[in-house]
Amino acid sequence: MAERKRATRIVLAPEDEYNHEPDPVPNYNESMYLNVVDHATTVGAWFRIGNRVNEGYAEMTCCVYLPDGRVGFMYQRPTIATNEVFDAGGLRIDVEEPFRRLRVRYEGKVCLLDDPGQMADPRTAFSENPSVPCFVDLAYRGISPMYGGRPVDAETGDEPEQDAESSFSKAHYEQHVGATGTIEVDGERFAVDGLGLRDKSWGARYWQAISWYRWLPMAFDEDFAMMISLISRDGTDRNPGGMVLHGERYQQLREVAIDTDWDDDGYQTGLTAGVSTDERTYEVRGTVTSLIPLRNRRTTPDGELLHTRITEGLTRYRCDAKTGWGLSEYLDQVVDGRPVGMGVCAPTPLAELGGGGSVEAVDGQAGHAEAAQLPLERCHVRRLHVGCQGLVALPLLEDANAAGRERVGAQHVVDATVLGVGALHERHDGSERLVDLVGIEGDGAGDENHGSSGSGQDWRRVGGCGSVPSDPMTGPNRSAVQSTRKR
Repeated sequence: MAERKRATRIVLAPEDEYNHEPDPVPNYNESMYLNVVDHATTVGAWFRIGNRVNEGYAEMTCCVYLPDGRVGFMYQRPTIATNEVFDAGGLRIDVEEPFRRLRVRYEGKVCLLDDPGQMADPRTAFSENPSVPCFVDLAYRGISPMYGGRPVDAETGDEPEQDAESSFSKAHYEQHVGATGTIEVDGERFAVDGLGLRDKSWGARYWQAISWYRWLPMAFDEDFAMMISLISRDGTDRNPGGMVLHGERYQQLREVAIDTDWDDDGYQTGLTAGVSTDERTYEVRGTVTSLIPLRNRRTTPDGELLHTRITEGLTRYRCDAKTGWGLSEYLDQVVDGRPVGMGVCAPTPLAELGGGGSVEAVDGQAGHAEAAQLPLERCHVRRLHVGCQGLVALPLLEDANAAGRERVGAQHVVDATVLGVGALHERHDGSERLVDLVGIEGDGAGDENHGSSGSGQDWRRVGGCGSVPSDPMTGPNRSAVQSTRKR
């Protein structure tokens, strides 16, 4: 019998704000990241130092988004001999008071790009664009509680063992922040009074340890902010995460669905995120106003070249009639020249599915094993996926007349084969109706237990396939969906 996985809990102490003794692994990384956007001027910036002291260098990044669309960017790998401070390549990050105050200063050059997309080829971008002076001095203050920390054994307090080869980090936390100060690029000086988010990670890291993720930090004002994330470690799982700041309290996200618009280069241009806490659901719309594509490449001991793409989009967000700003950071491994997450569960018309595809029914009260024995309207089904189409019931099926539709399977997530698929009927008001869906198998129940769902239940298309994994940082019972479309 397999050994039962031990329970963990998350801890975070003020001393975790300072740097740790490096683990004895070759790819140990300790990094701090901060961003900010001034909502009045739309000047944005983010900064990161990642100490890889066991490899003898740091990763230093300074990125400034100017109001006219230009981007000032610098990346270096300066030599370091200690992990005691974040001070490398002209960038310095100081913790002045744990959880409350930090300082970011940069003095150096940035590559000033009229077309930030040129950074897809860094050698050409740095050689064909001017390097200009850049000075940054920003005072950061926490405007929220801390989110995250380091997992430890719930009973002993010991840290779990870490597989260095497959690790992205062993500990991670985030906080929404405000920042004031100045940014100067090529003699043009900007006073900054903005909002943003910061994070810190430590532990073994390879950028190739995650297949893809979508990370959306944003702030609308000091009392309303979000971080939305969707992570796939192996390319098939979906791990939703994040939180909503209301006043002085974080509410944890339980469900995440992200629908992305792409341009011809495969960069995000806009997105719609549907997210839910235990208290309510939000729809967030994002428009990318400026984007720079970045990459990380590593050669394995076997000589294989691994390529990771990270697109960093300055993004204007709308939610609850409020306008906010933040970033949309999309990480993808590139395989055969294509970002692996871009085509995940791209929408396919139901009519093209024929007799195949996958069905996924997500129980709104996930974890109820007895749901298999209940009538459909009592299973609290909130989302159904047919192939790569995501359909959200409006209203919940618990309110529907379930005659002839008695079961939705033995688990709260059902991957099944569709033997007979109906179609979506598009209505004049733009909504759609699932007019027929019969013959679902693969969940331990036969056709006689499913019957037809042709009662005219109203549905809304939301995109690609998802699953309900358990996040060790934030717990189970959450659902995740990603879809993509090209514009």
